[in-house]
Amino acid sequence: MKIYSLFSTLLLFVLPVLVRPLSAEAQTVDVHVLDFGPVATGTTDSLPIAVHLGGHKALKINVWLAGEGFGTSQRHKTLTRGGDTTVWIRFAPRHNVSYRGLVVCAFEGVYNAHVALKGEGSLDNPYYKTTFDLWDAALVSELRKVIKGGQKSLGYNGARDKMYGSLDNVAGKVSCVYTGRVAAFTTRSGANDNNFNCEHTWPQSKFCSGESDVMVADLHHLFPTDVTSNSRRANYPFGMVEGSVQWQEGGSKLGGGVFEPRNEHKGAAARAVLYMALRYGNCEGFLGNQESVLREWSSQYAPSALETTRNEGIYKLQNNRNPFVDEPLFLERMVDVEGKKNREWRARPLSPDTVLLAVKQTIDSFVYWVYVVNDGREALHIAQVDAPAAAVGLYGKTLEMGQMARIRLAYAKGQPPKQRVRVLFQETYLSPLSIRLEVAVGQDPSLAGAEAAMRVANGMAYYMGPGLAQVQLYAINGTLVGNWALHPGVNSLHGFGPGVYILAWPTAQGVIRQKLVLP
Repeated sequence: MKIYSLFSTLLLFVLPVLVRPLSAEAQTVDVHVLDFGPVATGTTDSLPIAVHLGGHKALKINVWLAGEGFGTSQRHKTLTRGGDTTVWIRFAPRHNVSYRGLVVCAFEGVYNAHVALKGEGSLDNPYYKTTFDLWDAALVSELRKVIKGGQKSLGYNGARDKMYGSLDNVAGKVSCVYTGRVAAFTTRSGANDNNFNCEHTWPQSKFCSGESDVMVADLHHLFPTDVTSNSRRANYPFGMVEGSVQWQEGGSKLGGGVFEPRNEHKGAAARAVLYMALRYGNCEGFLGNQESVLREWSSQYAPSALETTRNEGIYKLQNNRNPFVDEPLFLERMVDVEGKKNREWRARPLSPDTVLLAVKQTIDSFVYWVYVVNDGREALHIAQVDAPAAAVGLYGKTLEMGQMARIRLAYAKGQPPKQRVRVLFQETYLSPLSIRLEVAVGQDPSLAGAEAAMRVANGMAYYMGPGLAQVQLYAINGTLVGNWALHPGVNSLHGFGPGVYILAWPTAQGVIRQKLVLP
C-alpha cells in the first residue's frame, strides 16, 4: 500500500534443498504462470495450482507467497506417493493497476517449484477506464482531463434550483449539512423564507478568477445550509477544533482559525474540497495545510448511500463526477491532489519470518537456495552476493516487477556453524541488506556422532553397526527404487541397473545420504 505495493518490496527467503537433482516427474506443478486477468476491485477471485508428487515418498509442502493482493489459506499440505493436490491462490485487487506476485511450493527442502502470479484490478465504471496503472502526477492529470471534459454548467441559479428542488430534497424537506436543521421547501425563495442558503465548500473568495463562473455553479461543492452556520463557516479552512470553541451547533464547531463540520458531513466536505483542488487547482492557495486532515476524513468517513446517489444525480445534471466519491482509494495513488509530486519508488525488506532456517544434510555439502523477489513496481538490480564461505551461483541479476532471482549457496562440510550472507544492490538505499543463515554447517553426518559408520563403493555397502540398518535407495531423479535392511558387515547392492543412486540411512542424528555408483 502500508499502501499496497506503492513501494517496491524485497522478499528474501531461504529454502534448503538436497544436492541431488530431481526431475520434473518427481514433483510438479501444472502451470508456470497463474494469470488472473482483469478482476474487479473490491472483489476476490481464486485459481488453483495443481501439484503432483509422482513416485516419491509422502512429502509435506510449505507454500510461500509474495505479492500484494495475492493470498492463500493453504500454507501447508501433505502429498502421498503418486498423489495430487490443489493449492488455491486468491487475488483481491484494491486498485485498477497491475499486480505481480510469486508462489513457491517447497517440498520438504527436496524440491522447490515456483509459479509467477499476474493480475489486473479493473473498475466497473467505464468513466475511469483511462486511469489504469496511473500514479501520482499522471493520475491527477488524467482525472482532471476526465472530469473537465464534457462538464456542463447550469449557472448559479440553475444549480441552486436543482439543489433545493431535487438533489438535496427528500420528500419536500431539506437538511442543513452543518447543523442537521430540517425545513420544508423546494425553491430558492423557499430557502430564503426558511433562513437557508447555499454553502460553497470552496469559498467564493478563494475562486480562480479564470473559472469563477463555472466554480460558483459546480454542484459537487454546493450544499444547503442554514444562514447562521454558513456565516460562521465564512471562508475558514477545515480542521479539527482544539481548545477554545467560538461557536458550535449540531456537532459543527468553529475555533482556532478552522471550521470543523459535524461527523455526518466530514467525509463529504473533504471529498468536495479535494474534488475542487483536482478540477480547478489550488485556487488562491486555499488548500494550504488542509490536505492531510481532508484525506483522514475521507478515509474515516466513507461515502454514504446518500452521497453516492447525489454524485450520480450531479453526473446527470452537469455531466461529470467526483472521483473521490466513486473511488476514494484514488487518493492512495496520489502524493498530492494537485499533482505536483511523484513518489519515489523504493524497495524494502519484509519481516524476518519470511526466512526459513533449517538444516538439510547432503552428500558432501550443504546447499541452500535464496530467492529474491521484487514485489514492487520498479526494477531492482543485484550487484553482488557476499558469502565468503560458500560457492555462490546467481541466476538473474535484474528483477522487474514480480520477477525472481535465485542464489545458490553451497557450503562444504567443516565450515563454522553460523554463516552470514549479504545481497547487495545497485540501488544504494537497499545496501547493505543482509540475511543471516544459522545452519549447522561443518558436521559430517556420515561419521561424527552417528550410531554407526558405513562406506559405499562399487555396489557394496560396508556397514559397521550393532544391528540392522533400515535404508532406502533413490534414483538420481528422486524416485524410490529400493527399501530394505543392511546387516553388519558387507552387503551387496547389485540387482539394479547401472547408474548413480542415493542411499538414505536414517539415524538418531539425522538422515545420512551416500552416493552409490553401480557399474
